[in-house]
Amino acid sequence: MKKIQFDNVIFDTGRRELTSDCAETVQLRPLPAEALAVMLDNPNIPVSKEMLIERCWSSSVVTDQALTNVISKLRKALNAVGAQNTRIKTITKLGYVLEVDGQVERLQEDSAVELSEPVLSFDLAQVAGLTKDGKKRKSVGASRDNDSVGEIDENQKESPSDTVDNGTQPEEVSSVIKPTSPSGEELTAPQKKEMIVDDKTSRSSSLAKHSALVIVVAVTCLSLVISLFFAFHALNSEFFDRDQFVKLDANSYYRDSHLFVEKDFQARDSNVDFDAIMADADVQALPGCAQSIYLEVYQALFDQNRVGIKMYAFNKGDRGTINIVNKEVGQTEIKGVLKRSFMEIRKICHS
Repeated sequence: MKKIQFDNVIFDTGRRELTSDCAETVQLRPLPAEALAVMLDNPNIPVSKEMLIERCWSSSVVTDQALTNVISKLRKALNAVGAQNTRIKTITKLGYVLEVDGQVERLQEDSAVELSEPVLSFDLAQVAGLTKDGKKRKSVGASRDNDSVGEIDENQKESPSDTVDNGTQPEEVSSVIKPTSPSGEELTAPQKKEMIVDDKTSRSSSLAKHSALVIVVAVTCLSLVISLFFAFHALNSEFFDRDQFVKLDANSYYRDSHLFVEKDFQARDSNVDFDAIMADADVQALPGCAQSIYLEVYQALFDQNRVGIKMYAFNKGDRGTINIVNKEVGQTEIKGVLKRSFMEIRKICHS
């Protein structure tokens, strides 16, 4: 595993990680990592676009925009890791140059610990308070002063790279589960922040959609209940104020039928024989059915000597309805109009 130190940054080529002493570790994607490796091989020297494309895409046909995107991500990573004196400049019609103040050094594996705490070595038997022959010491202070023991204990707590006298590293145990990308790579700090923002946005959007759906369902249910109420009311009421009508037996028209005549008309034209009209042979010649019949009479609009006659009938069986209106009827025409109206309303009995 090769590590390269430049500026105040160490680039781990195996892990594709940028590390510094002033920011969190940043993980690079494969293409930005390869581009950085190429430019670190040629620090402060322009690198052509062709060379970068050859190294990053292995001669695949790509556009200049693809390379521009890779360099942009690399610049953001260097900025995120806190590179102080490192810049990537664009050389028009040529490529890019990585300007680095100072030397670019290839580090050995053992020398890559410059940014970590010093490594300490001590005897586990001494830390456990045992003598060389394995017996328990009576007092830690009897064999060494308290300051030195405290120094060892403190260093033991602070340094994750302490070793025992046999040269082996203690096993590291971590209970923190680090978020990773779909490809299994550890996310950088900006990516973590973006992921948190996306998660909050997704939750807010999901909550808004859920609330809107609940509202739509509630409004739909309420509308359905209201519609059913009015439909039921329409099927079971005849929308007339029966207090304004006189109920007459209409068995002569058809059994179980009823005739409701407006009180004013009954008082004004009491000489009208409804039974005779309903029992007329022409009326009875038509198929009939049990009906509730309402007869309303009103003054004609343009002639004081004429009346308007409205007959409204409900079939009691299938709730079929019919409305017959005659707007201009003379006094001598009333009986004839009533006869024709009774004949007309019988037509809905078998329609």
